[in-house]
Amino acid sequence: MKRRPSRLELASRFFGEMSKATGADREQSKAYNLIVHELIICDLLGRFDNGWEKQGPGILCMDLRNGRPTEYKTLEVIMEVADAAKAECDKATQQLMDDAAKAIKELDFERYGLTMRIDNTSAVVTHINRDNPTENIGPLIEELS
Repeated sequence: MKRRPSRLELASRFFGEMSKATGADREQSKAYNLIVHELIICDLLGRFDNGWEKQGPGILCMDLRNGRPTEYKTLEVIMEVADAAKAECDKATQQLMDDAAKAIKELDFERYGLTMRIDNTSAVVTHINRDNPTENIGPLIEELS
């Protein structure tokens, strides 16, 4: 199995131009990258909010595997998947869905959005802070610059 790159390795690939920039160019590059990421994350928050308002409590699932769509999944769907996983003795999927269901049930909607990122090696549930959507990206950009 391929080794999953660290967050810093992934960030350095995405923000590679910052390592070559100097002075004002570096500061401008940092600011630009932060704005771009904020726009992307705000779009995800909008998709999450739209799903929550139209379908009820749930989570925005970003399936990064080849050809898979990003979709809003309701709490009911998540719980059905957990039940099916339990019936098939798939403990990993059951645990992930149970964790996602718990995150949905305990979500402070006014403060956070909720996403699940799925790729070939893992699935991660993430809260997006509505007041500071790039709170986790800013420090990575600083570390790289």
